[in-house]
Amino acid sequence: MKSRLMLLVVLAFWMIPMNAQVAIPGDALAIADCTVKADGTEGFDSWFMEKKATEKKATLNGFVMPADSIKFPNVPDCSFFKWSKQMFLWLTSPDPDSRSGGRIFDSHAFFDVLPPVPDPSLGSGRMSRTLVPHKDGMIRDDAISIRTAKEGPRGLPVIRDKDGRFFELEQVPLSSGGMPVIPGRRGAPTEIYDILRSRNGKAVFLDGARKQLRPLLGARIAAAGRYAIERVQEFRLKNGKDVFVNPTGEVIEVDPGQADQGVLLTQSEHLVYYITMVNDVFAYYRTMLGPLPPAGSERLTNATFPTKQEELDPIIDFADTHDFADTQRKDGKLLHGSVLAVEVKAAFVELTAVEDRNKYITIEAMVPTYDTSDMKWTKTRETKKITLALVGMHVVGSAAGHPEMIWATFEHLNNAPNAPYDYVRDLSYTPVAAPRDTSGTWTFCDRTCNPSPNEKRAVMDNGDIKVAAGSNKIGPSNIRRENPWGKPGKDNASSNTRVISIHNSVDAIMESKMPTDVRRNYYMVGATWLDTKTKAPGGTTQLSNTTMESFQQGKNCLECHQGSNAAGVSHIFRDIKPLDPTK
Repeated sequence: MKSRLMLLVVLAFWMIPMNAQVAIPGDALAIADCTVKADGTEGFDSWFMEKKATEKKATLNGFVMPADSIKFPNVPDCSFFKWSKQMFLWLTSPDPDSRSGGRIFDSHAFFDVLPPVPDPSLGSGRMSRTLVPHKDGMIRDDAISIRTAKEGPRGLPVIRDKDGRFFELEQVPLSSGGMPVIPGRRGAPTEIYDILRSRNGKAVFLDGARKQLRPLLGARIAAAGRYAIERVQEFRLKNGKDVFVNPTGEVIEVDPGQADQGVLLTQSEHLVYYITMVNDVFAYYRTMLGPLPPAGSERLTNATFPTKQEELDPIIDFADTHDFADTQRKDGKLLHGSVLAVEVKAAFVELTAVEDRNKYITIEAMVPTYDTSDMKWTKTRETKKITLALVGMHVVGSAAGHPEMIWATFEHLNNAPNAPYDYVRDLSYTPVAAPRDTSGTWTFCDRTCNPSPNEKRAVMDNGDIKVAAGSNKIGPSNIRRENPWGKPGKDNASSNTRVISIHNSVDAIMESKMPTDVRRNYYMVGATWLDTKTKAPGGTTQLSNTTMESFQQGKNCLECHQGSNAAGVSHIFRDIKPLDPTK
């Protein structure tokens, strides 16, 4: 009887879904420059500051000070990784002044950046964004998107061409054979096999025999009208090309990755929510520059993010001498000036969608709701208050020598498994294969990640959610991290090891001094920046976050965020309206 009971207990335990997590090699070589000591003037203890403490000391759920970006050493690669790690721990530290137990990224030092909306005062095709100060303990529903792409007035994705113009994106439907289909001049559906760009910029449509077609572009595509923004059609061709065409037949040149309109769901079919935030330095600097100029004029092209004290001082003076009608602060003083300008994009899921819920950083939020009773999920007018769990975060900030900013990304260990990669185990620097990630329950992947990873199963459609082409129902995709440490393929063992070395040294200290700190459940995938000498991307140059670049992995952040000026680097900076100074 006892043996039978024991067998039942063992079977019951075996049937409980086990929580999987990324297997970070504990035996990776500890690279001297890419480790953090426990104590000392530059050790892990020095990152902490408590209000009543007589000395700096790492403490459970303690407040980590931001990295001093003005004194950033600017020595590749490890100083960048250390900066990134400390900034993440600061952003996710409990806010000492919060009454609701909020985190720094949700404190009065940060503003939500609302999605873009048409702004007729700026001219046709122009949109603007609004800064919203944080209220203690609650994220507004209008600050939340359910995909990383921008959203226009019709609920369609918003893309920007290489000249800075905005367009709403309409995806052309596919035939049963997977070809784009639009009406021909005689009304019959026309399959498009290829599109060429003529010398005058017009689209040349070809059929399967390479003969020119003349489809009716105006049949499905609306002009700007009262929305003050034009639509373009996206033709996803079988040869792998994406071509964007406006109503007059002009090919619109768009940066890579701009057109992604995929919607990501967890394995339990919960939506992923995205929030964009900037710190007070970013917000006040933008406000200093005044109103957005109208279409056709210079668009903040001379602005550059501060990287040194003499560039920060005017922002401090501006903050000290102004109050703002739309902020909760008693004054405009900067709360953390030495961090310079910071931009954050964070991904969340409903807390009920994850296992081991005590291992997630959480916030309260009002979120939009959807009627999921049909094949197409329809957005309702209702909102609901839920607890959100942080699953991913882009940490972006300017630092000494880097007005183009440092771009780092972090994920929860339970998000998704890694593709194969190599790392270095000892001083022989001989690459070895990383262990397979543990099997079990992933938030964004089933146990096998089959039939194939990173395929969309849901996309946006006029603000609603519909089935993606090639799928039979709205549902979770199987997401896999294709470049586990921000480098492609298996030939980057040394680079992988540097990032792993930072993680292992910090995690070992946290395990010793603060083992149950919730921040131990997140790890840095990598960071990238522009090399000061070569002006080429440095660090982990193909950086993706499985919660944000789920369906377009393998690109460098700086492919789209180009230039040394703020308007070229930050896609949101150029469209943000200034705060309202009251004095």
